[in-house]
Amino acid sequence: LSLQPGETKTYIYVLGYCENPADQKWESQGVVNKAPAKALMEAFATEAQADAALDHLKEYWSQLLGKFHVESDYTEMNRMVNVWNQYQCMVTFNMSRSASYFESGIGRGMGFRDSCQDLFGFVHLIPEKARQRIIDIASTQMEDGSAYHQYQPLTKRGNSDIGSGFNDDPLWLIAAVAAYIKETGDYSILEESVPFDNKEETAVPLMEHLRRSFNFTVTHRGPHKLPLIGRADWNDCLNLNCFSNEPGESFQTTGPSEGPVAESVFIAAMFVKYGKEYAMLCQRQGLDKEADDALAQVDDMYQTILTAGWDGEWFVRAYDAYENKVGSHECEDGKIFIEPQGFCVLAGVGIKEGHANKALASVEKILDTERAGYAYFYPRGGGNRQEFFISTTPENMANFLGSHFYDAEKMIITDMVDRLILDTYGGFINTCPDQKLCSEIIPYLAPIQMGEKEAGEILMVTREESDMYFAAEDQAVTMAECQMM
Repeated sequence: LSLQPGETKTYIYVLGYCENPADQKWESQGVVNKAPAKALMEAFATEAQADAALDHLKEYWSQLLGKFHVESDYTEMNRMVNVWNQYQCMVTFNMSRSASYFESGIGRGMGFRDSCQDLFGFVHLIPEKARQRIIDIASTQMEDGSAYHQYQPLTKRGNSDIGSGFNDDPLWLIAAVAAYIKETGDYSILEESVPFDNKEETAVPLMEHLRRSFNFTVTHRGPHKLPLIGRADWNDCLNLNCFSNEPGESFQTTGPSEGPVAESVFIAAMFVKYGKEYAMLCQRQGLDKEADDALAQVDDMYQTILTAGWDGEWFVRAYDAYENKVGSHECEDGKIFIEPQGFCVLAGVGIKEGHANKALASVEKILDTERAGYAYFYPRGGGNRQEFFISTTPENMANFLGSHFYDAEKMIITDMVDRLILDTYGGFINTCPDQKLCSEIIPYLAPIQMGEKEAGEILMVTREESDMYFAAEDQAVTMAECQMM
């Protein structure tokens, strides 16, 4: 391409896909029928046509994303909440966290649990499609209330080849329906006729599907009266009933998914939270006795968590196939898991007893990454902010601050979840909420500031380098999981 001074040229690139009917595939022997492709290209042949198509696309997204809008003093947060988070939720609706076709082909399909959870993010954007997604998901449920763990979006049928028996799945259907009704007020969905396992002769109102989801947990409890975990719960890799003899065997298909012993505290918390939602739906349907019975079951599970699921300072994760605790101070490894702490608190378990605060404090004390965070350097006299992933030991932070004593407008260091560790005015510490930590930094920092010593080696990398590293880690994990499928 050669341009004269002041000259402009416009090129339009079209990437598209056309599918010919079987009887219109060929123009002549061995020559593909290109008429549909040519018609598509002609629709965007001029600048005016291309601009009109882009305007139409902008209008589509403006209307879609305009249904939820936040205004705050933070431009970045406004952009994230109003645009990117909702956009990602729409991508999630289309893909439902399905593994990439490049990695695993079409074998996996869309997750039952995943699709129910994802609905929370897009129900306000596309309520009509959310309604249909619920019907599609419920249509793959089994008559006993259990569920395929994945289903194929093209056939809308359950995928048994990839494994099943994840005992948290049924309760997510209650969660999805409750979220849909709260957003839309459309109680008519409960009367929608929906089959089991896509067998039309088994069709019943959706409310019956929720009833069987609820009762599946009621009738599948172990020796401690906690819900049986099955193949696993929300943590797909907590396979307490699956024992493999050969390397490379898939955790989703190896061994039995059933087991009369292994139990999940996570599912118990789910039952408390979504059991209340189910009781609410019963009440709105005039099923008062059923609602009362459901709440009685919820209360019984609540008490079971307190007796069998509380470890003294945090919630137990599960019991294995030998009735041993998982995620307990009694364990040599894996003493605490984050999932039951979060979900028990979400369900309101242990709040009035003081357990909830203890559990979250234990998470911060034991699981919080204290020795790594992010450092932000603002050059004196202007210039772009520089970001680093940094070791947050007192000595290392002192070296970082001291190395920029003369050239910093300000510096900020946070932990991994963006909580402030310290900030500076120039090269001097301005705010440090943890005074004990501040007193540990000063002995390293003061000699550097006074010119008595040079700043030592700083353990840090750029934010870009750290993000690339973590992205590579995620990719490696994804590939390993796909190879196990």
